[in-house]
Amino acid sequence: MTFLTAEWRKLLMANYIVPPELLKPFVPWGTELDLWQGRCYVSLVGFMF
Repeated sequence: MTFLTAEWRKLLMANYIVPPELLKPFVPWGTELDLWQGRCYVSLVGFMF
């Protein structure tokens, strides 16, 4: 018996470089921002579900 099935369609992903200071107020206590090659990124993901 299958309870739930789903498919992702028309996936769109956009990544933006942002200053780390912009995100620091939103980082939960005990965690830290993860930089890649010294840069901080924000990703926006959109898809049809």
